[in-house]
Amino acid sequence: MSSVTRPGRSRSRGPNRIPASPIEQPGTPQITQRTLETYIRLSEQAKAIEKTRLALQHQLETLYATKVDVEPGPLDIQWAVHESKVFTSDKVAEAIGKQDTLNLRQKIAPTITRFIEVVDRTRG
Repeated sequence: MSSVTRPGRSRSRGPNRIPASPIEQPGTPQITQRTLETYIRLSEQAKAIEKTRLALQHQLETLYATKVDVEPGPLDIQWAVHESKVFTSDKVAEAIGKQDTLNLRQKIAPTITRFIEVVDRTRG
């Protein structure tokens, strides 16, 4: 195994290595089953990590709110507050009326969101 790699290639040969993109593969470009499986596995791992992070965040918020001490060291905790205005139909209707809100809603073009969804065709 050579230690020289082409730009954009990973030296890792382990099970968590992300396969090269289809464009970098020789022959006719295609989306491989391995790439789709990797995408699904990483998506599931990301969801699990986010669930764990949110649980830990809740635990930290609860402890912080009860004013428990933070272990001495370089890290500390504080509340960070971000204020934003969320324009929901209900909130707009409260301000300008339901009919005007419906009229305004019809004038606004829909927001289009695109994302990749991997489909398992072996499941019904």
